[in-house]
Amino acid sequence: RPGPWHDAVGPAQMSASQDPVDPQVKLQDRFQRVSQNFRTLCSQLHIPFLECRLYEKYIMAEVTQENLCRLCLLSKLLLEHKRRTMHVLQLIHRREVIVMYIFSITKDYVQGSVTTMDVQDKVVPLLLTLQKVGLRIIEGIVHWRQQLTRPHSFMFQGQNYLLKMAADNQLVASSPLSKILPVQLTEYPLCSHLPSLSALNAEVLSRVGYVAYPLKAQKKAYIPSVSSKYQGRLQDAETYLKGELHRQQRLVRELQRLCGSGMF
Repeated sequence: RPGPWHDAVGPAQMSASQDPVDPQVKLQDRFQRVSQNFRTLCSQLHIPFLECRLYEKYIMAEVTQENLCRLCLLSKLLLEHKRRTMHVLQLIHRREVIVMYIFSITKDYVQGSVTTMDVQDKVVPLLLTLQKVGLRIIEGIVHWRQQLTRPHSFMFQGQNYLLKMAADNQLVASSPLSKILPVQLTEYPLCSHLPSLSALNAEVLSRVGYVAYPLKAQKKAYIPSVSSKYQGRLQDAETYLKGELHRQQRLVRELQRLCGSGMF
């Protein structure tokens, strides 16, 4: 039977098992991992080159606990920025599918392959979805900009997407579709003046059947009222969207003044 000395640990084994890792080595290892993650986020989010160089020079050039904390904080902020960006992009892709379908229907109508009633039957149910998605996009971009020092453009395929939304509405307003569905998208980009759009939700459709036109619902008693809070959100979002061009013009003038004063 083995004696108690068999459970003892020799001096060499004890030094190997209990010798703590050098704190500086641990710091360098973690600093390297956080730095790599930070560079990846900068690349994914297209952080400006000069801004990345600034971080490289003043934070990442020296391995210290303070710089590690700063780098962790910046990485956390970039992760949140990425989350907000992805949220808006997902909504944009949903809206793009709807808009392209509406343009396709308009093209078919111009070519005479669909009737006026066909256009109404296909487009009107999409207006409520377009309203809800558009509202979430605008509010999402407002939320996205809260992390920024200035209201920079949310770019999608090389375009400021808020301006693209306004351009899409202008295109619909100038198309033959406006004669069939005079919804005044240039003035009311989210159709805030049509509370009866809420009659097109699934619950109402299951009770009274299909409502062919939002202003001609079959039974007014079944048209749910829009909450004042939701109506206010729609109107605020429309105002924000219509002010985007002037907002970007002011931003350009501000950046030009800063550049002229040697701030860049």
